[in-house]
Parts: sequence; structure tokens; C-alpha cells
Amino acid sequence: MDSKTKDQIIENCFDTLLGAKKVAPKVFVIKTLVYFKDHHEWVSGELNAYIQKELYKSSAAFKSVLRRIMPI
Repeated sequence: MDSKTKDQIIENCFDTLLGAKKVAPKVFVIKTLVYFKDHHEWVSGELNAYIQKELYKSSAAFKSVLRRIMPI
């Protein structure tokens, strides 16, 4: 996969993450971003910032998923 395609995937994932209301799309997108976190240094930082923000105001199920995906 070329770099441009990876960039498009990352951009679409963050757009979905910020716009999604349901938990399932957020979980899928977070897992995808974890896969691509080494493509750009900033991806991991932004993902961690999002998780830190959402961790305290999310449901117990979403918190559990967040902790399993990216231990904090």
C-alpha cells in the first residue's frame, strides 16, 4: 500500500472517529488507527489524546475496549 493511500485511510478514520455517535464505528476506527500508528508520529499522539478525553465520559463497555486497545 502506498503512502498516499495510508494517509487517506488515516484521515478518513479520524473524520469518522470525531463524527461517529455509535460505539461500534469508533472501535473499528480506533483499531485501524492503532494499525497505522507507526506511519506518522502524530497519529499515536492524537489517538492517545482522544482516548484520554473519551475515557472518563464513555460507557463502561467503551472504556473496556479503549483499555484493551491502547493500555494507558
